[in-house]
Amino acid sequence: MKNVRFSEKADIDLLLIARYTIHKFGLKQARIYKGELYDCIRSLAANPSLGRNASRYSDELKQFSCKSHSIFYMSMANGIFVIRLLNQRRDFDRHL
Repeated sequence: MKNVRFSEKADIDLLLIARYTIHKFGLKQARIYKGELYDCIRSLAANPSLGRNASRYSDELKQFSCKSHSIFYMSMANGIFVIRLLNQRRDFDRHL
């Protein structure tokens, strides 16, 4: 399997997504949603070209939509580095 690394902010994003989902939809749905996000991340690690160019925020940054979130990442030699996971309604300019 390809390597996936997470920034500190991405780790916090995942925690906040889990907390919000548990609060709004329950633990079972939070586990399902977490699994769906990780499936997207694994797909990106295997094929980093799936995302679209997001260099307006940072050089070499890519963006991929997964459910209600956008995954921002950079390609590495053997996988990806996940920068942020942001709800698609958030102001990306402010958080990237």
